[in-house]
Amino acid sequence: MSFEHVAIAMNHSRATGAAKLVLAGIASHANDEGEAFPGLLTLARYAGFDGWDAVAAEDTSEARAAARTARESAARSARRAIRKLEELGEIRTETNAGGTRNRPDHMRPNLYTVTLACPPDCDHSAQHRRRDAGKAILEGIKPVDNSGGDPRTVEPGEGSGARTPRAAESPEPSTNHQTPQGHVPETPGVDASAHETPSEEFELLPPDADTEPAGDESHWNDQVKRPNLSAGDGKPQRPAPAPRFPKFKPEARQRPAVVSPEQQRINAEAERYPCPAGFGPPTARTAWHWCPITSSTCVRCDSPAEAILRAEGVEL
Repeated sequence: MSFEHVAIAMNHSRATGAAKLVLAGIASHANDEGEAFPGLLTLARYAGFDGWDAVAAEDTSEARAAARTARESAARSARRAIRKLEELGEIRTETNAGGTRNRPDHMRPNLYTVTLACPPDCDHSAQHRRRDAGKAILEGIKPVDNSGGDPRTVEPGEGSGARTPRAAESPEPSTNHQTPQGHVPETPGVDASAHETPSEEFELLPPDADTEPAGDESHWNDQVKRPNLSAGDGKPQRPAPAPRFPKFKPEARQRPAVVSPEQQRINAEAERYPCPAGFGPPTARTAWHWCPITSSTCVRCDSPAEAILRAEGVEL
């Protein structure tokens, strides 16, 4: 998470409304270079678009279709906000360039780069203030000319009513408030014994008295021994720098080799039959065999496509 990119997005972005929230969400996922690859539904959740968390209320095809439509609508709203940020030049999008190298290229998310930077007049503080902002405010204020006109003298008694001068008071009030001997002040809610003078029931120790703990408690005054964290040359040890992984470049990765056209035909024929390792309802695509063009076996049950057809009684 890059707090610097979040601060720049919140203080210097020209976007408004949901687009600014989407920019702040991308910046919260960004690394030091401003790169991040959050999902569209995640950005829709940051912006508060309705339907990003829609789920089917019932286990019916209509309910599942309605939930899927709501999620797709929230994703489209997030995509429109991203297009606004691209038009403002505050982010850059690279298709299928995010994620890790463990996922196929066509399944990887988009990579967003925050290109927004501080303007030249920013003070680069935590508040990202503009240096000329206060100057512009002062330039719009016109000074008031008080040189003309005669001052008006107000006579005593003029106005809504004359005020009577107060009697002369003593400049220094007396602080000699004596209390009669034996009188105990009364304070509401406080016991009268609290005002009594404490009795001499304790004896003060002489200055040379032994106050050290005795027996097994003598270690309480021992000085705490701190571990020596310095190196042999007297300089503090610095932690090793964090490893930096090379930036992934999609064009530098080779695409996997595909099987022959004949094998692709056999794979397509095998995908017409149900798979024992499938899941979901029998009519769902997840319940059938899946033989991609890069392999000659089913990815669910790991059975060769030829063996699947022979088991179903199909002649090759």
